[in-house]
Amino acid sequence: MKSVIAAAVTAVVVTIVMSGCVPVVSPEDDKLLIDTTKTDTTKTDTTKTDTTKTDTTKPVYKTTIMSVESDYMSGAMTAVVNGTYQNVLTSISPDAVIVSQLNERYILERDLANIIKLTPEGSVAYQVKLLKGFNPHDLVILNSAKGYVCGNSSDSIVVINPANGAPSSVISLSAILKEGITTNPTKMILLGDMLYVACQMRNGWNPGEGSVVVQIDTKTDAIVGTARCSFKNVSDLDVYKGNLVVTSSGAWNVVDGGVELVSIPSMATSVLVAGTTLGNEITSLAIDEKRGEFYGTLYRAWGDAPIVHYSSAFAPIDTVAGVVQGNAPQYDPLSDKLIAAEIGTTAKSSVFVWDPLKKTKNEYFTTLPVQSFVFISSLETN
Repeated sequence: MKSVIAAAVTAVVVTIVMSGCVPVVSPEDDKLLIDTTKTDTTKTDTTKTDTTKTDTTKPVYKTTIMSVESDYMSGAMTAVVNGTYQNVLTSISPDAVIVSQLNERYILERDLANIIKLTPEGSVAYQVKLLKGFNPHDLVILNSAKGYVCGNSSDSIVVINPANGAPSSVISLSAILKEGITTNPTKMILLGDMLYVACQMRNGWNPGEGSVVVQIDTKTDAIVGTARCSFKNVSDLDVYKGNLVVTSSGAWNVVDGGVELVSIPSMATSVLVAGTTLGNEITSLAIDEKRGEFYGTLYRAWGDAPIVHYSSAFAPIDTVAGVVQGNAPQYDPLSDKLIAAEIGTTAKSSVFVWDPLKKTKNEYFTTLPVQSFVFISSLETN
């Protein structure tokens, strides 16, 4: 779930999806989501007076990281507020992800088909159950009266009322189906009045054909466009300069994925880089839009997935230090830092903040492997 909508704070949503005992690059691979909307945090008084005055108040960067963790036997959610740990929920499904929309947090219990909305304090505001087997993968909120949830085990999008989570209608994706192929929607982004849904297009557990991005007009909830990608098994969806970036991880243990651009509004596709060029698959991607650079999780083998810093042409620049099994790098434009996760194989599971200029890393360790996290950052004056 990603949306580019002005908000009071910059919210970045990240989701790491682990399927069974093999996370990151499973057929259900699902990287989290991101809202990289920049808010106006500095205001200048240009009124001319006889005496020049300078405001010396220095804004303070603050962040809250909320992570959902699981070893697939038990689940929990932890909050880290300005570097201080706060355990919030200790009893959630072991197959859950957290998303952030319009400054609200939601937990999607995938195996139970539950939507849980959290209060600002992190307790449960409401819990709504969708159809059994729906397998909710992502959620976006258009406004206070309308939101969308995609089900990875379905060929549909459920429209909900965010105030109480109640479903109001269903959008069928059957128009893009082919014989033997299921759509398996996994990622969504809102751009203006248009909802973009990334579909894995699977044949059973295997990639069936190239990833498809469906364009839905939120005024009518009708499908108005599609983009058919060259690479299979979409695992990430991002926004870059008003266009969509689709990362597809390809088939299991085969280097046949890549990163593509979907131009808006034409929905034309073009290849940015193939996995064969990089030597391995990128399974999740972050974008530093200011510099036109990328951070990708380069999956080489289980327990060997570094986060690599790439130029605009996907030439390697450097590697984030000390990452063993990384995933879901996301760039926070407010702090000019990278936020990502260490899943925890030979290293301890954590969410960390990486300063690409100083090459330093602050880690927040977790008891269980991180399945997904969101962070909400802001600049505040005292």
